[in-house]
Amino acid sequence: MGKALSRAATRPCAGRQGVSDLTDPENNGHTNEYKNHNAIFRSSIEPHFYLEGAFNVFDNQAGAGDDRWCCDLNGWVEPDFGARR
Repeated sequence: MGKALSRAATRPCAGRQGVSDLTDPENNGHTNEYKNHNAIFRSSIEPHFYLEGAFNVFDNQAGAGDDRWCCDLNGWVEPDFGARR
């Protein structure tokens, strides 16, 4: 469910195929910590990157466990880019 939400924070990427993730265009954000991301994240529930937390929608990983946000039907998650929009 959560992975589809992160698609809204993408843009076309010049010089290569696909899209660049606006929350981590350098693709150096830590997958289980709040490091090297270009946004501040907020969520209504599970505001973390581990244990299927809401911020996993922005970690550029696909799979099971910590690679997803699981089982919360009434929650929301969003990136805040501040002045860098």
